Amino acid sequence: MKTSAPLSALLLFAPVLAALAVAPSAAPAADLVLARVDGEPVTASEVDVEFTARHAGHAKFMGGPKEIREFLDKVIDRRLLLQEAYRLGLDGIPAVHERVAAYAENRGVQELIAREIKAKAKPTEAEILDAWEKRTTTLYQVLQIVVATREDAEDVARRLASGADFGELARERSIARTRFRGGMIPSVGWGTMSPEWEAAVFALEPGQTSAPFETAEGWEIVRLVNRRAVEKPDLGKARGRISTILEQRGLEARRRAFSEELWAKYHARLAPGVEFRPAAIAALAKSAPATVLATWDGGALDLATFATGLDLDGLAAQPGRAAQAELDRLVRFTVNDGLVRREVVARALASTPEVARDVRRYQENLMEQVLYADHVLKGLVVGEEEVRAWFDAHPDEFRAPERRRTAQIVVGTKEEAERLRARLAAGEEFGALAREASLDTASAAAGGDLGWTSSQEVPAEFSEVLALPTGETSAPIQSKHGWHLMQVTEIEAPRPMSYEEARDGLRDRLFERRKTERRAEWVRKLRAVTPVEIDQQAIEKLAADKEDAGDAPPSHGVPAAHGGAPPHP
Repeated sequence: MKTSAPLSALLLFAPVLAALAVAPSAAPAADLVLARVDGEPVTASEVDVEFTARHAGHAKFMGGPKEIREFLDKVIDRRLLLQEAYRLGLDGIPAVHERVAAYAENRGVQELIAREIKAKAKPTEAEILDAWEKRTTTLYQVLQIVVATREDAEDVARRLASGADFGELARERSIARTRFRGGMIPSVGWGTMSPEWEAAVFALEPGQTSAPFETAEGWEIVRLVNRRAVEKPDLGKARGRISTILEQRGLEARRRAFSEELWAKYHARLAPGVEFRPAAIAALAKSAPATVLATWDGGALDLATFATGLDLDGLAAQPGRAAQAELDRLVRFTVNDGLVRREVVARALASTPEVARDVRRYQENLMEQVLYADHVLKGLVVGEEEVRAWFDAHPDEFRAPERRRTAQIVVGTKEEAERLRARLAAGEEFGALAREASLDTASAAAGGDLGWTSSQEVPAEFSEVLALPTGETSAPIQSKHGWHLMQVTEIEAPRPMSYEEARDGLRDRLFERRKTERRAEWVRKLRAVTPVEIDQQAIEKLAADKEDAGDAPPSHGVPAAHGGAPPHP
């Protein structure tokens, strides 16, 4: 079966990094069978999934047999369509098969990372309490010099040992932004810098200077100026930050450890004789792209594969240390990807219940898309004549709302906003004050102008702008960006929309209406020829179980629904 271009766009599969960012589905609830469709069970967990998907991720408050039956009907309708998709063989077409195979592999990677990295990096309660007790009561004042190479750092160390002034040397040699303050970092506590930096610095005594050490910024030399005790924070307020720091550090440590485990297990090594310098790799990619960069049991990385999507010439043009660090990271990352996929196969993770369930769900989503594109909606077009006829028959539906052109001045405090408002009341021009005082440089350059907006686009905290007369300035309004003075400069009254303005949105509306009708007709015909058995007792048991568990509001004797028209998609 040939799929259409729009379907191909729908089916584009995200790469592994995007897949790893998606959380796996939750384990199903107890699978109480609520219905059977052609003998195939429909369970309580499927109804929960349907309800959750339509309520922004909340499955908590599905209450009573009536609502359960409503969502059971939606699941039954989808099951009928999916059974038809299987009968049509849509699970075997290349557009679905290839993407399901890729998803299954990536979902296995996600499962491995969840088990080996995320689960093992989560801090324990004892670790959180230990960090709170030992690491939250000291702040450090330090001086810092960062240079690009070890040789530069050793030269700086020699000059400091000879009596050079640390602040002057920081201004002269450091590449860090702290050079503008003579290298001063006025206050730093646990969790602010990297663990490696803290290990080198926190062990110093006041007045002591560290030996050169390497960080992500370069080579550093740090002098501890002062160490002072501070009151331990409230545990309730500090717990979240402490847990986050420990987890982030645990994740990084576990990533490195798991990488080392896989390199050892599969005997991974970089190819001898290859010069892993950015310029050399960029040149080799042009002259010998088949060069093998790394090998492991059952796999290898060649330069052509590694270079795909990379700008190696651009990388080689970066400053030496930054380019080398990025090349090393990319090589390690790419080899790690191959090793992780090897481990997924070795552990047969694709066949675990969690992964298999998500793979089937993904496959059926794709099959449903193909069913719609190539069967249910095939040939469905909303023509220009139909759109025009609807527009002419329903003129009152098409009105452009009132629009207002607004301007703003944003400042840091309410007091400052009040002072500026007084200056406006005294006759100063709004645009001139916006250019002078507004923190929003983009609108300030245009005299505070924000352009046109309608009531649907105005955030709730700015709702009073909708009642301002032209030329009047609002009282100070607070937002996360500061304190705003708002002025309405023009008002455009509501008006009838032209056909050209309404056409595209109306065509989409009519297409959705026709799509709903087509789907309902397919479901009606499938229900007519497919045995569907509803277990009302199971529905009522599920409702009672949810009420007892506090997962639903009381039903208050609302009767169960029976029959009814097929629901909309």
